[in-house]
Amino acid sequence: MILSIFKVGIPVASSGVAYLYCQRPLLNDSKRNFYANNVINPAPGRPQEEDSQLAKLVEERGNAPQSALERGLEQSRLKLDQFLDGIKQAYVRQSSAYFRKEREVTDTIASLHDRRELLWPNSIYILTGFMTGLVFTRKSNVLLRATVPLACGIAAFGFFMPSTFHRTTDWFSGLEKEKIPDAYNKQAEIIRKTGVLVQKSESLKAENEKLVSRLYAKTRKTIGEITGLNVDNPVTGKKE
Repeated sequence: MILSIFKVGIPVASSGVAYLYCQRPLLNDSKRNFYANNVINPAPGRPQEEDSQLAKLVEERGNAPQSALERGLEQSRLKLDQFLDGIKQAYVRQSSAYFRKEREVTDTIASLHDRRELLWPNSIYILTGFMTGLVFTRKSNVLLRATVPLACGIAAFGFFMPSTFHRTTDWFSGLEKEKIPDAYNKQAEIIRKTGVLVQKSESLKAENEKLVSRLYAKTRKTIGEITGLNVDNPVTGKKE
């Protein structure tokens, strides 16, 4: 029995080993060939050529005539881009102008203030002067209620912060001369004439004082000659 099994099994086993040894393994060549075109290792710096079908499709798409809808959408998009770009440029210009003007104003204010003069207490004093003018003119007409508080505030400003006040007035004079030269020239002429008038008034006052002194001396001398009295002697008290 055992001998018959060996006689049958040995040939069958030999045939199976021979079959497995001679059979060619499955390498899945179909999938490897499918991905073979994508495995490219070009040399560095060498341009790659596009696929001919893809290049042909792109060329056909680029040369294809546009429809009316496509042309309208393209024109609308271009106009919208131009409009938004114009808004952006206008915003940039206005912002730059605003910040430049703000920087000029802050620099001007900083240059007008004399650091030796304190802002905190002096500003309170100036505000007090302005409010004092309001109190004085609370029952007056509109003109006085508008001018007197302003004059009181300016006077307090000039009294408590004289250096800053002088710089501010000089700056306003330069600004007026630059922006409205005609008004500045007329104002300067009025100030000049007023100064001349003041000088003439002072000189006339001195001349009048001299004239009155001469008349007084002459009158005394005339009275002394007529009465025979010595008017130059000082007046003394009555003798007992």
